[in-house]
This record gives sequence, structure tokens and C-alpha cells, in this order.
Amino acid sequence: MIGATLTAQTLQKIIDSAPLALMFFRSIRDASTNEIIDFEWIAANQKSAEIIGVPFDKLIGGRMLSINPHNKPLGLFDSYTQVVETGIPYQTEVAYEAEGVNGWYDITATKQDDGLILSVLDTTTRKRAELELNLRTEQLQTTLDASLNSILSMTAIRDGKVSEEAPKGKIVDFWMGAANKAVIQSLGHTPEEMAGVRMLDMFPGNIESGLFDVYARVTNTGQPERAVQYYTDDKGLDAWFEVQAVKQGEDGVVLTFMNITEAKRHEKQLQRSNESLQDFAYVASHDLQEPLRKVQSFGNLLAMEYGDRLGSKGLDLLDRMQSATNRMQHFIRDLLTFSRLNAQPHAFQPVDLNGLLAGVLSDLETAIESTQAEFDIAPLPTIKGDSLQLRQLFQNLLTNSLKFVEPGRKPHIQIALVPVDSRILPRELTGNFCAIQLTDNGIGFEEQYRDKIFAAFQRLHNRTQYEGTGIGLAIVKRVVELHKGHITATSELGKGSVFTVYLPS
Repeated sequence: MIGATLTAQTLQKIIDSAPLALMFFRSIRDASTNEIIDFEWIAANQKSAEIIGVPFDKLIGGRMLSINPHNKPLGLFDSYTQVVETGIPYQTEVAYEAEGVNGWYDITATKQDDGLILSVLDTTTRKRAELELNLRTEQLQTTLDASLNSILSMTAIRDGKVSEEAPKGKIVDFWMGAANKAVIQSLGHTPEEMAGVRMLDMFPGNIESGLFDVYARVTNTGQPERAVQYYTDDKGLDAWFEVQAVKQGEDGVVLTFMNITEAKRHEKQLQRSNESLQDFAYVASHDLQEPLRKVQSFGNLLAMEYGDRLGSKGLDLLDRMQSATNRMQHFIRDLLTFSRLNAQPHAFQPVDLNGLLAGVLSDLETAIESTQAEFDIAPLPTIKGDSLQLRQLFQNLLTNSLKFVEPGRKPHIQIALVPVDSRILPRELTGNFCAIQLTDNGIGFEEQYRDKIFAAFQRLHNRTQYEGTGIGLAIVKRVVELHKGHITATSELGKGSVFTVYLPS
């Protein structure tokens, strides 16, 4: 009797030391049908009482459906019955919520005589962490899928041959991993189709395009790289890509890329358009101007040799013809200047604006003397730019101020370096800028026209009042844009204008 008691105590200690709940049941059957209608606890460990939330002394001898009635709607009771009747073990992980019980449990049921043994492992902590991870992964995937850029993570595959040049082995391929939905549009494959596939098996053109070398360098050096490359392969993918590669973890890389084929197509169309424009500029500078010079020459000859025979009316018509050919010549010259601005700009060099402005004033000497213009010019900085284009900028601004003045008024023009108002600059312009302001006392314009004045061929005044082709300020604006700057104009009718040019310093 004493030996039996010691054996039971020893057995209880053994099962109490187990890290999971152990429960032993015998079947309770209906006397008439022999069907299992419940289970009775015959043994358990302390962990069982903790999980179920019932004192240990009330657990033994208790019935399953009385203590855990939720086993019935959860289908657990029927599964336990099948274990006893068939002898086939049963395993499941279930979310269990009842009085005092709230968590995830891994349950294994095995038959023991006419009963069963349940081993129950509390997996709540692990499961909640898993669910949290899944939630974060889902949120991350949702964020990635919201991006218009294609995103793909990859892990390097190395050949295992260690050398001085490749301490961890040479990269021979990449395993493709997580990706966002934008890859479908860029690559023609879903993230699911790409995951776990070797990159070169699905996209072999990465070798010939040079993109593979970019990915390998980023993985080995950790230095991000950006590339714009043309890609083609024998599987039908033919496109231009802009790719940003960043190292991830120990041996991975994350690619952010866009299929820019359409943009490249537009770029080529624009290039062809610019080439056509240059062809037009050549025609304008030669084939169109030469006939005009002949018309002017013959007109002058006609006036000199036959002027006395033409009479006043004939001379007036001849004068109008000569005036029209002069306007046409000026128009072609300005159009040629404007078209050449769209050509590839020269490499920017330091330009002393003081010296440049002095040259412009020298070129405008005749106009300055005829209008008796006065100038107040403050010292200007040296900036990086194209000296020829900047010369056109100041020449057209000054010509504009010298031209649009009320009759009888002497032009007064001030040029100064002023503090930069960063609120004026568009958001896409970054870096340091200088602001050069030109103020005149001309006829001015209404504020509603301050954007219109920079458009080509736009005139606010009749040609008989003020000469010009309507291209001068368009040239000014284009030069400012080519220098990644900005220009503003403010004015009041009859009280002059203020032009502020913002150029990178």
C-alpha cells in the first residue's frame, strides 16, 4: 500500500514537471446506445489546471463538458470521440475563448484504453507574435503595392569558391523574393510567379544589359547605385528601365525600378523634333535670309536709280516694302536665336556678370545714346552658366526696358543683387540662388499680363507704337529655365516694371 502511494506521487511529480498540460480521461457512455456522451478526468498535471482555470482538486473526477462546455461547439468533443472509437490520433491548433481561458492551444489526442490522453501546449505568445508579424507583413505589402515604382528583393547566390577578389564567393545569380504588384506592369510577371525563382532563369537579359553587374556590386560593396539601361531577352521582354539598387541585410539587394520605355520613346521623338528645329534654323539662317537681303538690296537700288520716277506714292510703297522686309529679317533672327536655345547647352563655366553686362551695354551703345538712358548698376556675382545665353538674357531685358518707355521720358534702369525670397522659388528648385533685379521706369503693364509677356510672339502693344517681334522675353525665360532658375515680373501701368532673375549661385 505504501509502495503504491509512492508510485502515484512519483508519477504525479513526473507529469507536473512537463512543460505542457497532460490530461487523462475515461469515456462515459450511454448505457443503452454505448455512445460516448462525455469524458471524465482521471489524472492531470498542474499545468492543466492553470490552462483551464480550474483548481486542481476540482479537476480530477470532473466531466469535460461540464468544465469545458465550449469543446462541443468547437468540434473538439466529436474529434476526441473519433480518437477513442477509431484509435487514430488527432492534432490541431485552436483559438479557445471561454470563462478564464483565452488563447491559442496546440492539442494532441491519443487513445488510451477506453479513454484518451490530451497533451495541450499553450502557443498563445508564439501565435500572437505570428499574427502580429503577418499583420505587419500585410501592412508592408499594402504599402509596397501602393507604390507606382516596382520593388523587388533578392538574395545573392554564390559559387562557394572563396578568393581574394570574392571573400564570400562570386555571385552567380540571385534568388528573387518579395515584390509588389507594380512588377506586373513592368515585367509581365506576378510577385507569386517570381518568388523563389532564380533571376537569370526568368530574366536572362540582365547579363547582357549590365544590370546584373550593378546588383552584384551593390551586394558586395554596400554602396547604392542607380542605372538607366536598355533590356532585352529571348523571352519577349524589350524595354528601358531606370533602376535604384540598395543593399539589404547580409547578402541581399532591394531594387526599385520603373519601366521607362514610353518616356524614352517620347525622348527620342523630342530629339527628332529638336533636330528638325535645327534643320529649320539652318534654313531660316540661309535659305530665308538670303532672298530677303536681295529684296532689300533691289529695293535700295530701285530707290536710288528710279526714285524720281516713282513719285511720292511709289516711294511710300517702296518704303513700306523695305520696312516689312526689315521686320521679317529681325523676326527670323530672333526665331533663330530662340530655336538655338533648345539645342544641347554648353558645359557651364564661371561667368563674371559684371564683365558680361559691360559687354552688353557696349553692344547697346547706339540705343542708349539715342534714348539718353541712365543706369544704376551695383556689383554682381560670378556664377556658373553659359556666357552666350546669359548675354542674350541681359541684352533682351535691357532692350525691353530701353524700348518700352513713354515718348520724351529718359529710361532709368537699375540693376542690383537683392536678397533671395525662397517663397518665390518653385519647390522643385533646390540649392543656393542669387537674385538679380532689374527695375525700369517704362510704360509697365497690367498685372494680369505678367505671365503672357514671357510667351513667344505675344505682344501687348501695337507694332506701330513699339517695334519688336515678341520673342525677346521668351528668350529671357528660356535661358533662365536652361540654367535651372526662375524669373518673376511685377509692374504697374505707367510706373515701370521689375524683373527678378533667380540663378543658381
